[in-house]
Amino acid sequence: MKHLLFSIILIFCPITLFADDTCKVPDNAVWSKETIRHKLPSGYSAGVLWFQALTHSNRHDEITDGEAMVLIDSEKVIEECPGSSQKTIYTEDYESGSGPLSESSGGLYLRNPWFGGDDYHESMSNSNITNGNLVITVSKRSDRVAHWWTDRFVVDPACNYFVEIRFQIAGEASLQVGGDWWRDLYIGYNHYDETCQTSNNCEAWISDWFSSTYKQYVKVKTPLNDRCNMIQPPPPPEPTKPTIPYSILLDSEKK
Repeated sequence: MKHLLFSIILIFCPITLFADDTCKVPDNAVWSKETIRHKLPSGYSAGVLWFQALTHSNRHDEITDGEAMVLIDSEKVIEECPGSSQKTIYTEDYESGSGPLSESSGGLYLRNPWFGGDDYHESMSNSNITNGNLVITVSKRSDRVAHWWTDRFVVDPACNYFVEIRFQIAGEASLQVGGDWWRDLYIGYNHYDETCQTSNNCEAWISDWFSSTYKQYVKVKTPLNDRCNMIQPPPPPEPTKPTIPYSILLDSEKK
């Protein structure tokens, strides 16, 4: 039986040499690049998409280093099964609601040591849902990792699942996306198990770190295909042609 995998596609630009700008790994990060952890283990039937964002440096000072933020326009989970077309099974476009994310949807976790080795976290006071975006101003808490997640969804071992996210990054911030398996839609967290045998959840995959998007929104599907080094600056505007004054045009016609 074909095992469930998530797939990544970054759509809009060819590979370039801007990786230093677009693939910045933050201080203290555990996973530095895209990593596939586990295929769907036996006894697991649900999935969840998660995100984490933070400043490049754990000593980032908003006053001297400037504001740093991640803006999420939309998130989608797309299911693709053999013999059928793609189907979107989860969508979040942040068109409804306002204010910070609820504590059931995310939190601020310790940065050093990474996540503190447990589930301790504070509310995401540096988040705000506004104008159809989830805005995470990571520079307000450079000592924390902003970590949030989607609702769980049922997975089929015969299908592949693509995660599509449209986002923009401003300032010295980085974003990473990942997926976890869960035993079902409702069971709670118990503990971490590297082998996925006794835990209620299990790491599926972790994406690259995405940093500069050059003041534009980009759309990414993740993981397994294109990478953070495919993000490039937008093309320069075409030079404008000089405008010839109307009086000169009239003179030329007379001649």
